[in-house]
Amino acid sequence: MLGFLGEPRVNVLVTNLLDLSRIEGGALRPEREPFVLADVVADAIDRLRPQLAGRDVAVDVAADLPLVLVDPVHLDQALANLLQNAERHTSATAAIRVTAREDAIERRVVLVVEDGGPGVPDELLPRLFERFFRIVPPREGSRRGTGIGLTVVRGLVESMGGTVAARRSDLGGLAVEVEEGHDAGDRQDARMTAQRDRGQRQRDQREDGEDREEPEAADHEDQPGLELPNG
Repeated sequence: MLGFLGEPRVNVLVTNLLDLSRIEGGALRPEREPFVLADVVADAIDRLRPQLAGRDVAVDVAADLPLVLVDPVHLDQALANLLQNAERHTSATAAIRVTAREDAIERRVVLVVEDGGPGVPDELLPRLFERFFRIVPPREGSRRGTGIGLTVVRGLVESMGGTVAARRSDLGGLAVEVEEGHDAGDRQDARMTAQRDRGQRQRDQREDGEDREEPEAADHEDQPGLELPNG
């Protein structure tokens, strides 16, 4: 199953391997719904903060962008891999930035994750999404990855009908652009629905967490004595 942000690195590796297997086996079945991109990005970054080791992430994702038609779990995982890739391959002082803009002509929303690291040679940019591709020798200040994180990003994004591409960032490092289709319906009505659904999911998660805590306390009373990286 797809993983969530905030997991230990070994769990992220296992999640990526499982996702890669599902992608290559054609087993992904995304459930696309209209979502407020700013909310998805904010939730993802909040959950990932423990793994970012105190790094600041500059975010410029307007709340009034068109709703994106995505599977929120797939987008969450793709964004997690992109942020982890940026953190892994840059120094502790390098900038990390997440931005988004609307392409009204193509009726798409473009999400960009970029960093101020050493960057990637232009001739290698098209290969970054290849399975097990790694830059040798590693870039200065970076840690070796597994070579599957960005492959998984491409698979998840394409499963939702989107596209992904890499380019040089004006911060000096790498920029990865994710394009997703947006909802063409009434923005205000759809936004209210998306926000309502998000609130209901958060309530369900809180209730689910409370339900899981109660049996643990009961078990304890009844039986005394008795967690890699392109990315």
